[in-house]
Amino acid sequence: MRARSFSGEQYNGLKSALRRLCGLHGGQDAASFCTRVSQQHISRCVNPSHDAEFATIDVVMDLEKGMEPLVTRELARMGGYFLLRRPECAGGSAALMQASGAAMQECSEAFAAIGDALSDGKISAEEARNITKEANEAMEMMAALIEVVKAEVEDGE
Repeated sequence: MRARSFSGEQYNGLKSALRRLCGLHGGQDAASFCTRVSQQHISRCVNPSHDAEFATIDVVMDLEKGMEPLVTRELARMGGYFLLRRPECAGGSAALMQASGAAMQECSEAFAAIGDALSDGKISAEEARNITKEANEAMEMMAALIEVVKAEVEDGE
Protein backbone atom coordinates (compact mmCIF):
# COMPACT_ATOMS: atom_id res chain seq x y z
CA MET A 1 0.00 0.00 0.00
CA ARG A 2 1.20 3.51 -0.78
CA ALA A 3 2.02 6.00 1.94
CA ARG A 4 -0.68 8.54 2.80
CA SER A 5 -0.04 12.15 3.79
CA PHE A 6 -2.71 12.33 6.48
CA SER A 7 -4.01 10.08 9.23
CA GLY A 8 -6.97 7.77 8.83
CA GLU A 9 -8.89 10.02 11.21
CA GLN A 10 -8.27 13.01 8.95
CA TYR A 11 -9.41 11.11 5.85
CA ASN A 12 -12.50 10.03 7.78
CA GLY A 13 -13.09 13.73 8.50
CA LEU A 14 -13.49 14.24 4.75
CA LYS A 15 -15.94 11.34 4.60
CA SER A 16 -17.86 12.85 7.51
CA ALA A 17 -17.99 16.25 5.79
CA LEU A 18 -19.36 14.59 2.63
CA ARG A 19 -21.93 12.71 4.74
CA ARG A 20 -23.09 16.02 6.30
CA LEU A 21 -23.20 17.63 2.85
CA CYS A 22 -25.42 14.81 1.57
CA GLY A 23 -27.63 15.43 4.60
CA LEU A 24 -28.10 19.04 3.48
CA HIS A 25 -29.44 17.66 0.20
CA GLY A 26 -31.85 15.36 2.04
CA GLY A 27 -29.73 12.22 1.97
CA GLN A 28 -27.59 10.21 -0.41
CA ASP A 29 -30.44 9.46 -2.85
CA ALA A 30 -31.28 13.14 -3.25
CA ALA A 31 -27.60 14.07 -3.49
CA SER A 32 -27.05 11.58 -6.30
CA PHE A 33 -29.51 13.54 -8.46
CA CYS A 34 -27.27 16.63 -8.15
CA THR A 35 -24.18 14.98 -9.60
CA ARG A 36 -22.95 12.28 -11.97
CA VAL A 37 -22.52 9.44 -9.46
CA SER A 38 -25.01 7.00 -8.00
CA GLN A 39 -26.26 6.74 -4.44
CA GLN A 40 -24.25 3.53 -4.12
CA HIS A 41 -21.04 5.33 -5.10
CA ILE A 42 -21.78 8.12 -2.62
CA SER A 43 -22.42 5.48 0.04
CA ARG A 44 -18.93 4.04 -0.51
CA CYS A 45 -17.39 7.54 -0.43
CA VAL A 46 -18.87 8.32 3.00
CA ASN A 47 -18.17 4.88 4.47
CA PRO A 48 -14.98 4.72 6.59
CA SER A 49 -14.68 1.00 5.72
CA HIS A 50 -14.00 2.02 2.11
CA ASP A 51 -10.79 3.82 3.01
CA ALA A 52 -9.57 4.27 -0.57
CA GLU A 53 -12.80 5.61 -2.06
CA PHE A 54 -13.51 9.34 -2.02
CA ALA A 55 -15.68 11.74 -3.96
CA THR A 56 -13.86 13.37 -6.86
CA ILE A 57 -13.53 17.14 -6.95
CA ASP A 58 -16.21 17.57 -9.62
CA VAL A 59 -18.70 15.63 -7.49
CA VAL A 60 -17.84 17.80 -4.48
CA MET A 61 -18.33 20.92 -6.62
CA ASP A 62 -21.75 19.69 -7.78
CA LEU A 63 -22.87 18.87 -4.24
CA GLU A 64 -21.54 22.09 -2.69
CA LYS A 65 -23.15 24.37 -5.29
CA GLY A 66 -25.65 26.51 -3.41
CA MET A 67 -24.82 24.74 -0.13
CA GLU A 68 -22.31 25.12 2.65
CA PRO A 69 -18.83 24.16 1.39
CA LEU A 70 -18.39 21.47 4.04
CA VAL A 71 -15.88 19.31 2.17
CA THR A 72 -13.92 22.29 0.86
CA ARG A 73 -13.82 23.77 4.37
CA GLU A 74 -12.52 20.46 5.77
CA LEU A 75 -9.82 20.32 3.08
CA ALA A 76 -8.79 23.88 3.93
CA ARG A 77 -8.71 23.04 7.65
CA MET A 78 -6.56 19.96 6.99
CA GLY A 79 -4.11 22.16 5.08
CA GLY A 80 -3.95 24.71 7.89
CA TYR A 81 -6.22 27.32 6.26
CA PHE A 82 -9.48 29.09 7.02
CA LEU A 83 -12.13 29.28 4.34
CA LEU A 84 -14.00 32.56 3.94
CA ARG A 85 -16.68 33.44 1.43
CA ARG A 86 -15.34 36.00 -1.04
CA PRO A 87 -17.65 39.01 -0.90
CA GLU A 88 -18.76 40.89 -4.00
CA CYS A 89 -17.74 44.51 -3.58
CA ALA A 90 -17.71 47.63 -5.72
CA GLY A 91 -14.93 50.21 -5.67
CA GLY A 92 -15.18 53.86 -4.84
CA SER A 93 -14.38 56.02 -1.87
CA ALA A 94 -17.85 55.61 -0.32
CA ALA A 95 -17.56 51.82 -0.51
CA LEU A 96 -14.05 51.99 0.94
CA MET A 97 -15.20 54.12 3.87
CA GLN A 98 -18.18 51.84 4.49
CA ALA A 99 -16.03 48.68 4.35
CA SER A 100 -13.43 50.26 6.65
CA GLY A 101 -16.07 51.20 9.21
CA ALA A 102 -17.72 47.78 9.09
CA ALA A 103 -14.37 46.02 9.49
CA MET A 104 -13.43 48.24 12.43
CA GLN A 105 -16.79 47.65 14.11
CA GLU A 106 -16.62 43.86 13.71
CA CYS A 107 -13.01 43.75 14.97
CA SER A 108 -14.05 45.82 17.99
CA GLU A 109 -16.92 43.44 18.70
CA ALA A 110 -14.55 40.46 18.52
CA PHE A 111 -12.12 42.08 20.96
CA ALA A 112 -15.00 43.08 23.25
CA ALA A 113 -16.19 39.44 23.29
CA ILE A 114 -12.69 38.35 24.30
CA GLY A 115 -12.56 40.98 27.05
CA ASP A 116 -15.99 39.98 28.37
CA ALA A 117 -15.03 36.31 28.34
CA LEU A 118 -11.80 36.93 30.24
CA SER A 119 -13.46 39.03 32.95
CA ASP A 120 -13.57 35.96 35.22
CA GLY A 121 -10.19 34.64 34.06
CA LYS A 122 -11.46 31.72 31.97
CA ILE A 123 -13.38 31.15 28.76
CA SER A 124 -16.49 28.96 28.80
CA ALA A 125 -17.74 26.94 25.83
CA GLU A 126 -20.53 29.47 25.23
CA GLU A 127 -18.05 32.35 25.38
CA ALA A 128 -15.75 30.52 22.96
CA ARG A 129 -18.66 30.11 20.52
CA ASN A 130 -19.42 33.83 20.79
CA ILE A 131 -15.77 34.81 20.29
CA THR A 132 -15.57 32.50 17.28
CA LYS A 133 -18.75 34.01 15.80
CA GLU A 134 -17.49 37.56 16.30
CA ALA A 135 -14.00 36.74 14.97
CA ASN A 136 -15.49 35.08 11.87
CA GLU A 137 -17.61 38.16 11.24
CA ALA A 138 -14.51 40.35 11.65
CA MET A 139 -12.56 38.20 9.16
CA GLU A 140 -15.43 38.43 6.67
CA MET A 141 -15.46 42.22 6.97
CA MET A 142 -11.67 42.36 6.55
CA ALA A 143 -12.03 40.20 3.42
CA ALA A 144 -14.68 42.64 2.15
CA LEU A 145 -12.32 45.53 2.84
CA ILE A 146 -9.59 43.83 0.80
CA GLU A 147 -12.01 43.30 -2.09
CA VAL A 148 -13.11 46.96 -2.00
CA VAL A 149 -9.47 48.09 -2.09
CA LYS A 150 -8.81 45.78 -5.04
CA ALA A 151 -11.89 47.12 -6.85
CA GLU A 152 -10.74 50.68 -6.18
CA VAL A 153 -7.36 49.99 -7.83
CA GLU A 154 -9.01 48.20 -10.76
CA ASP A 155 -11.45 51.11 -11.27
CA GLY A 156 -8.57 53.58 -11.17
CA GLU A 157 -6.46 51.85 -13.83
